[in-house]
Amino acid sequence: MKIIDTSLGQGKTLQQAMQMMIKAKVFDGSKACITFIRETSMSMRDSYPRTFKSLWLN
Repeated sequence: MKIIDTSLGQGKTLQQAMQMMIKAKVFDGSKACITFIRETSMSMRDSYPRTFKSLWLN
């Protein structure tokens, strides 16, 4: 979450933020991992509002 939120805060797109996570080897980019990140963002929406909005409100 932190990598995505920081990247979005720097003006990167959601796709660029996801690429940053893959490069950091935080996850492998599989559909299961992406689903997990989206679900996690739901429970952390107050901590990482940019990530929550990008994953759920676009």
